[in-house]
Amino acid sequence: MPFSSKSRGSLESRVSGSSESQKDSWKRGNRRGKCKSKEQPSKPTLPDLDGPLCDAAFIEQEHRKNIGSRPDVKPALLDNPKSPVANFASHHLDNQPTYEAVEGIVSGTSKRVSRVIVTLDTAPPVRGIGDHRVRREAEKLAGLSAVYQLHDTGLFDKPKPAASASSAVPQAIELSDGSVVNYELAHNFMDYYCRRYGFGKPDIELEEQVTRRRRPKSTWEAVMTVGSSKIGMGSGTSKRAAQIQCYLDVTQYLQQYDPDLWKTFVEASKTAKDLGLVPPPDPSRPAHSR
Repeated sequence: MPFSSKSRGSLESRVSGSSESQKDSWKRGNRRGKCKSKEQPSKPTLPDLDGPLCDAAFIEQEHRKNIGSRPDVKPALLDNPKSPVANFASHHLDNQPTYEAVEGIVSGTSKRVSRVIVTLDTAPPVRGIGDHRVRREAEKLAGLSAVYQLHDTGLFDKPKPAASASSAVPQAIELSDGSVVNYELAHNFMDYYCRRYGFGKPDIELEEQVTRRRRPKSTWEAVMTVGSSKIGMGSGTSKRAAQIQCYLDVTQYLQQYDPDLWKTFVEASKTAKDLGLVPPPDPSRPAHSR
């Protein structure tokens, strides 16, 4: 049935009214959107860090100023500087160093860095500082600074205190290539080894051994199994000490058995590739059983 003029008029008014209401709604929504966009939360400002920038160049420059007539540091100590620092602290201070980190902007520059500080309670005190955009590298620089200070002040030459029966177990070892390895580095190496060759995490079995004497004395023995092969062992007066010796033992064994594997790990650790960016497992390389 054709529309009358009256019905056409009412239809046009409904269409026009609907279109205008949609436009008004869109304008109101657009205004609300604009208001919301103005309420952006402000970004937190980073703290200012005292200068100078303690990067590799600055640390090396300070070392050259303070070394005097002393011979230079052994290159093996610089590959992983945190290890000799940990070794020194363990033998001379009876503790392990703590690396404290803060992120900020170095005063006088626009550089955003992670600043890591390690402090050793020595005489004179050692305070290693490292600045780098990557925290892991900043830790290495702080360790490097501490190594240089220990060397330049002669503290590395200080005689080690006489070892008691409880402290006779070494907390770090030196490999055949001159590398100094502590528990942390040995643990990282084993993680790298297991990921590289597609093994699960190492399994550590701990067993208490009690000697039959008038005064019974107990020791703990730790055995490491990877896959189905036993590849490391260690003993100590506590579970922790036995586990540390086990990791040091297996690291020393694998480095002697496969020097190229250790070299690959050392190079990978310099660029953080030891954290998981490793080649795919090689099925022709089984676990190194002993």
